[in-house]
Amino acid sequence: MIENTEILSFGFLVLTLVTMLWLNSAIKIGKYQLLAFIGWCTLLAILAFNGFFIPDDSLPPKIVFAMLPPILFSILFPLTRKGKKVVSTANMERLTLLHSLRVIVEAVFLYQLAKAGLVSDIVTFEGRNFDILPGLSATLLWWLFFRKQSITRKTMLIWNALSLSILLFTISQAILSAPLPFQQFDFEQPTMAIFYFPFILLPGFVAPTMIFSHIIALHKFKIKT
Repeated sequence: MIENTEILSFGFLVLTLVTMLWLNSAIKIGKYQLLAFIGWCTLLAILAFNGFFIPDDSLPPKIVFAMLPPILFSILFPLTRKGKKVVSTANMERLTLLHSLRVIVEAVFLYQLAKAGLVSDIVTFEGRNFDILPGLSATLLWWLFFRKQSITRKTMLIWNALSLSILLFTISQAILSAPLPFQQFDFEQPTMAIFYFPFILLPGFVAPTMIFSHIIALHKFKIKT
């Protein structure tokens, strides 16, 4: 755990737990899905505590092993027979509102980590991170579509596609501002927090959860568009 950020670290653990329970309530992959989520986060925590993700000259960077499995799952699972069933039964109201948590990630955690010199200013809303916009608009889109029925499925499809693009761009900026062999930005204050517990859970679980939610939505809203 990063020193002198105990309150921030505890708060992020709470946010990760809320994200996990929220996702668990919105989709039904299997009987032991919550245990699988907990097990994955526990594995990331153990590896982070042992310094596994700390940047070195290895290629690919070790943080890939935190990010790639859940992202690949998010992309490939909805294409499977079981995944298509999950798409058809997913609670889209909850998955849409889930994105409102991105406001907290951006406005509280990344901003405070940047002030502490632990992430690049580039990955905050004061830099090149526009991910707060999907978070701010999620509740509005939920209200307009699910409560007022005043926007179309196509609008929801477009919003999810744009929000996913913003998230992927934000992830790319975080990677390119981290002290990795291909770093491009902010050498004076690189993004370091994501290599340590509990913030490894941001690229390893929280961000992939948002990606997964968008991909589920793209499949869901495309079905009848």
